[in-house]
Amino acid sequence: MRVPKIQIPKIPEDKKTPIISQLLEIIEQQSVTIKLQAEEIQQLKDEIAHLKGQKPKPKIRPSTLEKAPKDQKKKDSSGKRPGSNKRSNVDGVRVPDITN
Repeated sequence: MRVPKIQIPKIPEDKKTPIISQLLEIIEQQSVTIKLQAEEIQQLKDEIAHLKGQKPKPKIRPSTLEKAPKDQKKKDSSGKRPGSNKRSNVDGVRVPDITN
């Protein structure tokens, strides 16, 4: 389960009262605590799965689709796909392959 990030609006210093400052600190502490607890829960779930003989949840890396155009290999200028090279014909008759 993914914990949504809470966007706290910026409060100007002149409008912050001591109570608001304390509440913001409490919210930050709770955010950190929730994140740590979520990680610990996932570790415990993985350990339970391991003890049951199951596979733990895989760690999936973020998608790299946005980076793909930069890393794409350039195609051959001939426009042919790899492996499309053919054996040559001799006088219009195909020479049999005897490499077996």
